[in-house]
Amino acid sequence: MILAGFSPRYINIKRGAILLGMLGLAVNPWQLTATASTFIGVISGFGIFIAPMTGIMLCDYLVIRRRRLVIPDLYIGDSSSIYWYWHGFHWRTILAFLLGFCPLFPGFIMNLMGNHTDSGWVKLFQITFLVGLSIGFVSFLVICLISPPPHYREGENFLVRPFTGSNIWGRTDR
Repeated sequence: MILAGFSPRYINIKRGAILLGMLGLAVNPWQLTATASTFIGVISGFGIFIAPMTGIMLCDYLVIRRRRLVIPDLYIGDSSSIYWYWHGFHWRTILAFLLGFCPLFPGFIMNLMGNHTDSGWVKLFQITFLVGLSIGFVSFLVICLISPPPHYREGENFLVRPFTGSNIWGRTDR
């Protein structure tokens, strides 16, 4: 479905499913689940992608935008939205993601190759989520302090209703 969204003229859902099925057989997924250690290594490897993204999203929402959102603009996928950046790419997030991803990648490769030495890269990979989240958070914060994103002060704090102190479910915090 994602491929159909990127190129609907050439790939529909049926063609995308066939393409995905062929690619799934080509990558030999049964080799990834053949042993428990390989499976755990592959699954834990997703953390090198998820951790920097989580740090970036937390920093953007909690620190940069201070929990303020323009809800209708979240659903607009063109330049009329305040969340639209240069051709749809937010260069600050790409840079912060690369800064959070690159230090973890050598340990990921060493772990997949079975090189479980006392290398610093492998030890860094073992605490992937903490390191990736921290690097993504701090690097995005520094980048945004140097070059603030446009419209970052717009929006409303949608978690707390004004003047009532109640949250979105109508309950007051005690």
